[in-house]
Amino acid sequence: MSTEPGVEKVLVTGASGYIATHIVQQLQQAGYKVRGTVRSLTNPKKVGPLISKLRQPGNIGQMAIHLLSMSVYLSVCPHAEVLVTGASGYIATHIVQQLQQAGYKVRGTVRSLTNPKKVGPLKELCPNAAHELELVEADLTNEACWKDAVQGCSHVIHTASPFPDKSPKDENIVIKPAVEGTTNVLQACVDVGGVKRVVLTSSVAAISDLTETNTEPITEETWRNMNSPMEDAYGKSKALAEKAAWDFVEKLPAESKFELAVINPSMVLGPVICGVPGTSVEVIRRILERDPPAIPKLNFPVCDVRDVAKAHVVAMTHPDAPGHRHIVSPHNMWFREMADVLREEFRDKGYKPPSMMAPPLLLKMVSWFDSTVKYILPLQGHKTTLSNHRLTEVLGIKPYEPKESLIDMAYTCIDKGFIVRKKQYVNPKTQQTQTTEGASASP
Repeated sequence: MSTEPGVEKVLVTGASGYIATHIVQQLQQAGYKVRGTVRSLTNPKKVGPLISKLRQPGNIGQMAIHLLSMSVYLSVCPHAEVLVTGASGYIATHIVQQLQQAGYKVRGTVRSLTNPKKVGPLKELCPNAAHELELVEADLTNEACWKDAVQGCSHVIHTASPFPDKSPKDENIVIKPAVEGTTNVLQACVDVGGVKRVVLTSSVAAISDLTETNTEPITEETWRNMNSPMEDAYGKSKALAEKAAWDFVEKLPAESKFELAVINPSMVLGPVICGVPGTSVEVIRRILERDPPAIPKLNFPVCDVRDVAKAHVVAMTHPDAPGHRHIVSPHNMWFREMADVLREEFRDKGYKPPSMMAPPLLLKMVSWFDSTVKYILPLQGHKTTLSNHRLTEVLGIKPYEPKESLIDMAYTCIDKGFIVRKKQYVNPKTQQTQTTEGASASP
């Protein structure tokens, strides 16, 4: 800090603290410009006295304190504008909510502004946000629309990606828009300028096809075997889109460079706050509705959507995030474990998850007419574990327990109508009941 008062601006974190208030006051009295951080600008008991103290006679320094709404993870001014692509997605809605809660200006992209089922709930994600959520229309394959979407944003979180209900006959139906959409967004960042960092939502499917039991956790250095026997167009699309992003940024000239960080979540569990959940809800639905009435010997690495969202938000500003992938997969669960958890929680609410294990031959027969079962056949009996060193040690995130994630997701999916609601069902948190079996809430 300069010995000449007033030359440099000083940031004081936790400006409302006992010691910090004296530090801020003395700096101002000495003539320095001061910027202070507080957790919330809406807390008058902290903000009011702090401002009044700084305005007392004798505080001759220029009044330059900026009270930033800032969590322990965030390190940039939340007045920066962040673009979140695919804002109505399962993960993206949590990202938008966390960004708004932290005080950021957020712009989200949706495919259509005329869809009230998507636009309305998005606007209500954070009712007390300092800045209203801005929504714009954008399509992955429409290169022209992305310049307007990116304009004025210092950070971009790219979550948008095609997600098929089932594996298509032509995998390029999924792969082409995933790759082109990613490069279109990145090219817009170059053309518009001013973007400091892009955080890309990838997947552990870009790292492994999960068809092998490993002895050591798989790390971020591993890439998916593109010759895998898995018929997984989505997994291939995530791997190819991520590779395209890394290649794109690497080839940029110095004057156009921006930073890139990647988040690789596994099977995502946790509450659905709006929009449509991913394939994980299909797993929970089948268990709760006994479809099929036996449990396959399957294991999946799992994570919580709230941790995935936080990983994106932290990676957006963390100094050690750029240039790295970040696996978000702190736990593994066998389907039998999932069924046991759901049975314990929901058996008095009209649900009877199966307890019998499904013989491999039965699954083989079911796969002839059930594409979902056909997809999971190569995964039988395998347990693939992944390293979470960067998640916990670099980004500093303490993950949710899988039982909590599973139960929270089940309740919200039943409440929103993604899973049939039984007449005995009661949500203990909301006391939400249903008198007619099979009726559902509007998603």
